[in-house]
Amino acid sequence: MRSDSGAIELIATLRRCQAAGDVDALYFCAAWLHGCGDRAANSALSSLFGDADLGAESDLGAESFDAALRELARQRFDELVQWCIDTARLLNGGVPADPSVWLPGLTYALRRDDFQLNAGIHRVALADMALLTCSDAVLSRNAAHIRAYQTVRTALLGRAAALN
Repeated sequence: MRSDSGAIELIATLRRCQAAGDVDALYFCAAWLHGCGDRAANSALSSLFGDADLGAESDLGAESFDAALRELARQRFDELVQWCIDTARLLNGGVPADPSVWLPGLTYALRRDDFQLNAGIHRVALADMALLTCSDAVLSRNAAHIRAYQTVRTALLGRAAALN
């Protein structure tokens, strides 16, 4: 699931987010990119955490990391935008082929009550596209992650349908 157009679209979205000063959109984008599991990119993100006195990323649990990432989006907005742009270029618009790298983080994020519904729907669409590219063997190995995601996905899409 790699394409130059995916990276270009994500970078354009990040530029709009930056122009609008949209901290929430930046947080979701950064969380998604972090969840892609690229070691070099996540090492650079850890440096931003340290520079902002938010602690080392490796020392944070999932909830603490989430809170620290939100704070980083507020404190170091432009630097986090640049990290997202650099990471989007590095990933070339794609996500790792193994859903175990990114699906648990996405499921956790979608369970939160404080995310924007539109951002959640967008992330579900991206995840669904990524899952469609997986082989049967990969899907079988990740069945537990996929079942948890499907439960959260169903609830999110149900809320969206209720609004229409």
